[in-house]
Parts: sequence; C-alpha cells; structure tokens
Amino acid sequence: MSGPKDELQAFFAKARGRTVNRKESFQFNNFLPVPSDIPALEKALEGTTWGAFAERDSGGEEELSRRRSSLQHYWRIQCWGTKWEPDVYRYRYPSPTVRSVEFFTAWGPPVNFLLEASKSWPSLSFLLRYAEPGADFAGECKVANSLEEFHDEGDVDAYKFARDWYPSEPY
Repeated sequence: MSGPKDELQAFFAKARGRTVNRKESFQFNNFLPVPSDIPALEKALEGTTWGAFAERDSGGEEELSRRRSSLQHYWRIQCWGTKWEPDVYRYRYPSPTVRSVEFFTAWGPPVNFLLEASKSWPSLSFLLRYAEPGADFAGECKVANSLEEFHDEGDVDAYKFARDWYPSEPY
C-alpha cells in the first residue's frame, strides 16, 4: 500500500494485533469488527446468499452458540472477502511512503475488507495481488477511496507473480 508516511504508520498501528511466536499479526477485525450478537449478524446478512446458509437453531444455548458462529463465519466472507483473519508471512517497508504485508487468507482475496477499510483511509492506495493455486485463480486489484480502480482475475498461469510464488505447485 502507498500513501503519506504518517497515514501508513497510523494504518499499520491500527492493524497490529497480538504477537504470536515472535510473529506480528494483522487484524481485519480492528477495522471492521465482527458483530457478536445474532440480530446484528442477521441484519448484516439479510438479502445475501450467506444468510440462507447459516444454521438455524431451536433456541437452546448450544444451538445459539452454533448459530452465532455460523453467522460470524458468513459475515466475514461477506464483509472481508475471506473467512478468517490473515496469517502474516512478512512485512516489508521499501520506502517511507510504501509498505507491504504478505499474508495468507482462506480461499479468497480480502477485496471487501480493502473497500471498507479504504473509506476510513482515503489517502491510502491498496494494491492486492493474490493467488489460490488449489482452485487455480489469481489476480490483482487496486483499491483507493473505497473504489476498485481495477480488478483483474484469471487462472494462476496468467500471472507471473503467482507462478513465482508457487513454482512447484502442480497446476
């Protein structure tokens, strides 16, 4: 991502989660928190495909817990673009106005997260490069000021960076 130095520092300070095994985390939840109550989750998913998938309950405490977990799972897919927080591989700081974080997410690129986060950080520009060799897709997306400036997606072979990341993958 790129932008003014002080804005980048503030963004990364907000993104920082706890450190585990000397590895810093990057938390989508710090920007776009997952609702914990069922009515808020149901309202957020109303009219989406995901709302129909969430488990229904019969009112017991165990069933409510499963329903909440199911709704949160689908909320993350809908609002972040992926079902879990990212697993950070590496941070890079090539210049004072450019920073990058390399991470793994579950089965999808967090484009929706970037669109939402960029509303609060209009001076930053986000470039996302992603690949999922198991499902044979890769792409690039640039987001700024809550707009996708471009988004191109295709199979892994169409993107040199994806082939470089996964040179031994049999796709």
